[in-house]
Amino acid sequence: MAAVAQYPQQTGFQQTGFQPTQTSGSVSNEDPLLTSLRQYLTSGPGATHITTSQLQKLYQDETARDGGKAALQVTIASHQLGTPGCDCWDFDGFATGNVDIAKTNFNFKVRCLDKIDFTATGDIPGVFTAFKGPMTSAKLYWNDSQQLAPGPVTVKATAQQVQLTIEFYRAGSTLIATFVAYPISFYLAPGSRLGSGVVE
Repeated sequence: MAAVAQYPQQTGFQQTGFQPTQTSGSVSNEDPLLTSLRQYLTSGPGATHITTSQLQKLYQDETARDGGKAALQVTIASHQLGTPGCDCWDFDGFATGNVDIAKTNFNFKVRCLDKIDFTATGDIPGVFTAFKGPMTSAKLYWNDSQQLAPGPVTVKATAQQVQLTIEFYRAGSTLIATFVAYPISFYLAPGSRLGSGVVE
């Protein structure tokens, strides 16, 4: 039977003066296999954001099958786990957004009315390909709805192929929510950029 290694969860982006942290930590008494499954799902190729309840249901379904626990251990052990590119959240909801991209600014407005009333706008400076239009296939992930109160936020937009991820930070470094749009119908150069925003 393959052994399952435990890996500490990290949030990867580092820039001078910018050290993000997530608002909700993992449970200290969590089953090591569940911890490894969280790390497996949120890192490496095909990484995805997932809620805690989705993670627990997936874990329960997989380990309830005959030989499921061993199969899960082998699957996780056969892949190199890296720094998470995605996170495990308490809540998710369907979202939409609009972008207004000029050659020197990326402006956006995102909205989630599924389970929570959340609207945020942001402005990210840089050099872009101009575009104006909607983001209709998206989700918002968050842990604590009180963290989503109106006020200023730091935003980090990351483009990866046809997916756009916008992370919202309070006090410059506490990750409070993530908006993920896939697929997007506009071009953004791969990588991450920081900007400012407001939760309305």
